[in-house]
Amino acid sequence: MSAVEKVFHSGEVIISEGHFASSLFVIRKGRVDVIKRGANKQEVLIAQLGPGEFFGEMSLLDPEHSIHSATIRAAEDTTVAITDRGEFDRYLGHMTPGMKGLLLHLVQKLRETTDKLCNLHGESKKSK
Repeated sequence: MSAVEKVFHSGEVIISEGHFASSLFVIRKGRVDVIKRGANKQEVLIAQLGPGEFFGEMSLLDPEHSIHSATIRAAEDTTVAITDRGEFDRYLGHMTPGMKGLLLHLVQKLRETTDKLCNLHGESKKSK
């Protein structure tokens, strides 16, 4: 897959939860925080990703949810390789329909689990 590299500085938002998705990002150098808004609108740190890991794939794999499900913020200066939706779709074109269906199912389950986790996090903060 062809890609364009871009540098994001520490604290800079790379993608925002709820915004339209059109790219896959692969981390070449640095670290990013994966953040989701909980039930009480408080930020919940879902994960931290580093070199070789990627984000943006869920929105590209699930055409019914073409928006980002989380905010990604550079935890330090970070270089990413960005691949657009067209290139990503051409890459997936080599997969069987069964494999594409399996990936879509896994994305939907991950999205549901993440939402439940964030809601639980919000409820536990309220009870304290």
